[in-house]
Formats: sequence, structure tokens, C-alpha cells
Amino acid sequence: MKNGDVPVQSGPLNLASGSANVSVPATEPRAYLLEVYSTAAPDAKPLVAVAGAAVDPTHITPHSPPPPTLTPSGPPPSPNSPMCP
Repeated sequence: MKNGDVPVQSGPLNLASGSANVSVPATEPRAYLLEVYSTAAPDAKPLVAVAGAAVDPTHITPHSPPPPTLTPSGPPPSPNSPMCP
């Protein structure tokens, strides 16, 4: 998946040779997540492998707007308050 939203590719991998290559076009700043699920043995517990990669991470723009700034609804806490660090 790119930037956590839409899958780029999906489908089976042939691991008969012991490994497989996965590639996607990296034409813009993005974060990619690779999820591989094993269903080799029907009676075995499924295995999951996860990997991630970032392309030009310093230029990835936020996917969502930042949360609103919290504003205090009263006077600031006293320095003796247990809520102050």
C-alpha cells in the first residue's frame, strides 16, 4: 500500500525458488508497506511478514490535516498541581 491507503499491487508470489522480488514504480515521495501472508499449509498457523520503505521521505506531504490546537478552557494549572511535570 502506498501512504496507507490504496493497494498498489496484490496477488500470489511464487516462492518455489526460495525467494521472490516485488517492485513498484517510485516516481514520487511515498511511503510503502508490503504485507505478505503465507497460506502454504492448511493446518498450520498463517504467517505474516511486513516490510516498509520510503521514497524521498523528507518530501512526503501529510495525508491528513493536523489536529486542531488544544486551547485551555481556564487558568493555567498551579506549579504545585500534580498535573504539572
